[in-house]
Amino acid sequence: MLAFAFFAWRALGSFSGWPTSAHPPARALFLAASVDEPRWIYLWLVPERDGRPFAHRGSAGEPRAYRLPYTRQLHEQLERAQRARAGGARVDLRREPLRAAGRAPGRFRAYVLPPPQPAAKR
Repeated sequence: MLAFAFFAWRALGSFSGWPTSAHPPARALFLAASVDEPRWIYLWLVPERDGRPFAHRGSAGEPRAYRLPYTRQLHEQLERAQRARAGGARVDLRREPLRAAGRAPGRFRAYVLPPPQPAAKR
């Protein structure tokens, strides 16, 4: 019973209102951002599937809103990501590893994905 209570408690965060203050996934497709300087940054992401037991499992491609504390670096990253999205590019948002080359934990980096290639005709 104790184990069930722990897993249920951990899963409640994935059912919280939108936007959630839970940590965004390590990798997700970036859709949009809104900045409330100097307090919050709101992100709309399409996360990879959550593997936690009892976690919310939205349908494939369902976006989720996240609220992060404001940082100037993330604000600049997201401005570049939004310009790329406005140009029609797909943008992947990735959280850097906790101890990556002297960087602070939990920082994000936006990557412009190459356009999808059509299947070769036979």
